[in-house]
Amino acid sequence: MSAYTTYTIVNINLCVYIKAINGYKQRDLEKNKAEKGYQIDGF
Repeated sequence: MSAYTTYTIVNINLCVYIKAINGYKQRDLEKNKAEKGYQIDGF
């Protein structure tokens, strides 16, 4: 495997990982808002 291939795979995995983390954060944020009785709006 060339260095370029390794770099590409790491980059893709990093993107997926970051998206997953952001997804969890967003979901937690909305869950917290709902538990506190806030209106979940466009923000």
